[in-house]
Amino acid sequence: MSQINDIADLVRVLQEQPQWAETLRGVLLSRELLELPEEFAKFVKLTQDNFELVNTRLERLESDVAHLKTDVAQLKTDVVQLKEGQAELTASVAGIRRDLAPIKGAHARNGALRSTRRIARTVNCRQQEILDQDSLSDMVEAGDTSGILPGEIRSFENADIVILAADRDNGEARYLAVEASFTANLDDVRRAVRNAGYLTRFTGHSATAMVASVNVNPGILPDIDSGRVVWYEIESRHLEPD
Repeated sequence: MSQINDIADLVRVLQEQPQWAETLRGVLLSRELLELPEEFAKFVKLTQDNFELVNTRLERLESDVAHLKTDVAQLKTDVVQLKEGQAELTASVAGIRRDLAPIKGAHARNGALRSTRRIARTVNCRQQEILDQDSLSDMVEAGDTSGILPGEIRSFENADIVILAADRDNGEARYLAVEASFTANLDDVRRAVRNAGYLTRFTGHSATAMVASVNVNPGILPDIDSGRVVWYEIESRHLEPD
């Protein structure tokens, strides 16, 4: 057996006898230190696994973000198309309303013509005659038109309805200037008031401005409440064709 006198002899023996070195290591080192290389290797592997997992999640997140950006871009495109479609629909509805306006106006006028006697009774009058366009033209030709624009004259001659009536209380002649529409508005009030003024100017008799309609624009309620114009409600059944 080799004699060990100093540390150099110990090192030499351990080199010659590796199993002794392993045994001596177990005596000199704690279990924790002995297991440290293995634990460190496990730690390294766990760290690598976690790093790969994080990378996978990041790649998935990047993919999700890319898809989200695509979806947002598509959504923006859809919103633009929706707005364009809405604008087209609004324009179409406006066009339909414009097309229907003359038809609705004609129905309203026909409905008012069926109710002229009732319209006269609304202002305590008895109907005597409904003046046609020729009668209004004769009135214009015989009257004082100074200061009246030609367009105003034409509009007067094309008045919706002009009724010659008699006041039920005193029998005096009275004209009713009636503008008919589906929904009475400020233009109807303006024409009715203007036509009533011309009737008085041309004939010397009193005249009442009236609007006949199914509905009323809230904007003319002050004119109705003040008596500037009289409203007659056209019954829906009078709008139906014969």
